[in-house]
Parts: sequence; structure tokens; C-alpha cells
Amino acid sequence: MNGNFTLTTGAGKPASIALSADSSILSVYGTLMERVRLTARSTGQNGVHVDLEGSLGRGPIALEGDFVRAKDAVTFTVKNRGAIDLDRAMAGVSSQTTNGLRGGVDLEVRGRLGDGTVQADGTVTSKSVQVYGVAVTNVVVPFTWRGKSVIISDGRGDSHGGKFSVAAEVDPATMRWNGTLAIRGMDLDKATESFFAGAGRLTGIADLSVTGSGTGGMVGLMFGSGEFSAKDGALSGFEGLDALAKDGTVRFASALSHFSVDGRNIYLMPGSRVTAPIGDKIYRYLSASGSVGFRDTPLDLRCAGDVNIRALNTVLGALQGILSVDGNPLSPEFFQNLLSGLVGGISNNDFRELTFNLKGTWQDPALSDLLVMNQQKPISFPRPTSPGRDEQKITVTLEFPVGEGANTTKSTEDQVKQQILQNILRQIVPSGTSEDSLSPNDPYDY
Repeated sequence: MNGNFTLTTGAGKPASIALSADSSILSVYGTLMERVRLTARSTGQNGVHVDLEGSLGRGPIALEGDFVRAKDAVTFTVKNRGAIDLDRAMAGVSSQTTNGLRGGVDLEVRGRLGDGTVQADGTVTSKSVQVYGVAVTNVVVPFTWRGKSVIISDGRGDSHGGKFSVAAEVDPATMRWNGTLAIRGMDLDKATESFFAGAGRLTGIADLSVTGSGTGGMVGLMFGSGEFSAKDGALSGFEGLDALAKDGTVRFASALSHFSVDGRNIYLMPGSRVTAPIGDKIYRYLSASGSVGFRDTPLDLRCAGDVNIRALNTVLGALQGILSVDGNPLSPEFFQNLLSGLVGGISNNDFRELTFNLKGTWQDPALSDLLVMNQQKPISFPRPTSPGRDEQKITVTLEFPVGEGANTTKSTEDQVKQQILQNILRQIVPSGTSEDSLSPNDPYDY
């Protein structure tokens, strides 16, 4: 540091000091500041008021504090003048941080310096910040600094209509941290509004919780696990949804996903699932497991579901030009084969189990290994002995030739086959159908 120091004293008067100094680089407990300007002046016996201005990371910072010496320690109170820009300032806290934190915050710290250690209690407040893309308002984060650890035990705020909470422990020297983050009762419409940018809407009420650890803000050194759940939601407004539903809305009753974070990948655990409302005509459930990637990291998902085949055909048609199947662009012939050769005859509500892989990137996804199950269930008949069921008897009458003349009756085998088939058809076809319509012309066709 370069500067001037002045000591003033006189008979019967306490000594006073005045300091004016500057430094190109200054490190305070691992926090690096540049172009520092420091002034200090006496405020009374054993008291000093300090003003500090400089650059923290890529942004300006201004702090002021009062320090009082008492016995073998110094007590202090420090706060900022003007909001601290997190995005610009965090690079000065650690060279390993990224822009995961955004917004302006205010800081106030009270503590004690002595015996080479720091003991402090403080609070970070903000009207609005973003934590890795999640907007949080009315932020209040109290913390304590004891020895080598800064502990956050009751951080709180509001996030998209829900309640935000955070707890963590940080080593200021190494910037290693571990903690938990949770949002309860989040409005998905508000949370995804900026992400979809008017292309559509996702509604519902959701909960999110994440437990993790890392170093600084480096995404590649973040590890953890979490859970996401939502209920009573819907997708609407997106291109192609009008063909699926009259009102252009695809609804879900519940969504649940357990996931893990491993560096730059987010993995959906098996069992991650979206369930349709009862009686939905589009699908019953969809599930996925695998990597959803992060930024440019490729997708690698194994998906399954119970989907109305007509809806599936419409979805794939809407995605034509975006998706490819087994490396080939979707074509009209593909849909024709899907509806005819692959699944056979279908009705308006023909739900089938299906599986497929989704790989590539969010900008260039590719669908492969699409398999639609032919799950026509075997016909079940009520047991005559089952209580509470309508009993239907199956009767077989056999005709045997007697006496002289040519034998014009069918063989015993053919009689049994034909009459059993007639009885089976009576179980299937509603009552009131004529007997003639149930008699097959050629039993061998069945």
C-alpha cells in the first residue's frame, strides 16, 4: 500500500489518527480486491471508522465499518454502500466461481477479531437474485463465521409464488461448500415463462429440493441429488398440441422425478414419471431415465409410456423436421407403417405400451428404437362357480349317424369345434344378435 498516515495529539486530548492509502491488489481472508482506496479516521477513544472502495471481481464495491479495540481483541461492524453485484463480484471471492449467482445484495456483518481468528454474524439481503436461473425475491440469508467455516442455517425468500429455503456450510479459504436448497409451492407458469419465451405455457404447482456439494461456482465440480414433483398441471399453446386435444392442452395429474447431478450432467433416476388425469384420451403415463445433459452435453434418455396410438402418430407428425427416427428423417411412409404394419388395426382409444430412446442435444434431438407393443389381452370368461357373476352355460350337442343310408353329418371333431366357437362368440357379442350371425360358414376360418 502507498499512502499517508497522520497522528495528532495534544495535552489533555486523546490521540487521533487519519489514514489515506491505495493499493493495486489487496487480499482479505482470500477475497481479492483491486484498485483499492482506503481511508480511516478516529471516532473517539480506541475507535476507528474505515471506508474502503475498490473492484471486487468485475464490479465496484464500497464498504464502511467501525472498529473498536477492547483489551486483546477488536470488535467491528461492516456494511456496504450501494448494492453488491453478485454476478460481477463473485469472481473476486474465488477464481473458480461462475455466473450461477446474479442480482444485487446488501451485506451487514458484526464480529470480533482476536487470536488470529474471526468470529462474526451477518446477514445478506436482496430484493431479487437468481440462483442458477431460479429467481428468488425478498431474500434474507443470516450466517455465522466461526473459525474456518461460514454457516448458513435459515436462508429464505420467495420464488415464483413458492417459498425458498437454503442451508449451507462454506470454507472461505478453499470455497468448498455443501448444502441444501428447496422451493415449496412453486408456480410452474411463472417459473418457466422466460424459458419458453411465449412459445407455450407449463402450469402446475411444484416442489424442488436439491442436496449437493462443490467448489466455488464451478458447474463441473458440483455433485448432488434432488427431487422434483408437480401436480395438477398442463402444457398448452405449443405448436402441434391442437391436433392432440380440442383445447390444445395436454394435462398431467402428477409428475415425480428423482435425479442426481454429476459435474455437467443431470441424470433422471429410474421411476421418473408423468401420470395423466383419469380418463385422459392421449396417454396414461410417460417415464424416462438417463442423462438430460447440461448446456451442450448430449441427451441420452430411455423412455416408456402408455400412449394412445393415434395421439402418438400426431405427436410424431408435429415433430417432423425436428426429430429423426433411427437416423432417418420422419416421413409420411413412416406414419403409414406405424398405423398399419406396426400396430395393426386400431380404434380411437387404442392405448399401447411403447419404448424409445431420445438422444442428441436439446437443439438436435433424435428418436431411435421406437417399439410399440401389441398388447391385445386374451379374452377372459367368468367362472361358473364364481359368486356374484352371471353364469353362462356352454352346451355341446353331438349328432351320430344311425341306421342305413349315406352319412351326411359332420365329423365329431368338426361339430365340437363349431359349437365351441359359437358359444365363445355369444360371450363376446352383445345379447340380441341373431343366432344366424353367430354361425361361422367355415369353422376352419377360426
